[in-house]
Amino acid sequence: MTRPRLVDQRPLDPRVARRHRARSGRGQRGAVLVEFGFVAPILVLLLGATFDLGMAWRASLAESTAARAGARLASAMGTAADADWYALSGARSSLSSSGLLAGVQKVIIYRADATNGVVPPGCVAGSLGSSKCVVLTGDAFRALTQSQVDSSGCVTTATISNWCSTNRINSPQASGEYYGMWLEIRKGYMFPVMGSGVTIHRWAVMRLEPPE
Repeated sequence: MTRPRLVDQRPLDPRVARRHRARSGRGQRGAVLVEFGFVAPILVLLLGATFDLGMAWRASLAESTAARAGARLASAMGTAADADWYALSGARSSLSSSGLLAGVQKVIIYRADATNGVVPPGCVAGSLGSSKCVVLTGDAFRALTQSQVDSSGCVTTATISNWCSTNRINSPQASGEYYGMWLEIRKGYMFPVMGSGVTIHRWAVMRLEPPE
């Protein structure tokens, strides 16, 4: 016959219980710290990438605003000799206020086919063909003065200038031309998770208004 097993029902010494709970708590805290050490770098990378993407999106909106500001001024001024000066100055002021002026790499003023016309590839590449445009480097754009626009409306510091403002068409009797402004900006990343930065292109097109 099997004898029944006796269970010690004496209360556990409080000091032993405290030591047991302390060892258990330290083990759990150590495990949490190890797990956090694995997860923390991933979280930092995700947060950094999200921040940089948000700043790039904000920069693209500001760049679009600057292109519209320039195209709007040129549209209103039509074939005036200083139309491009005011258009470029308006875009430059808008970019300066948003902190993007230093990142401008290229600015192109071009004759567009319609209100949604993109910049002709020849203007971007420098192989014009039949394309009509005015191309400035970022440095020329930042340093532009009114004296660098001649009496024909040609920007003398442009690398390409075969569509000067006085040669444009805005007559109500003819089909008015469309004025486009294209901007290229380099936006650097604060957290280089996805590289050093991104190049953003934005443009705006408006029809040249006929004279009153």
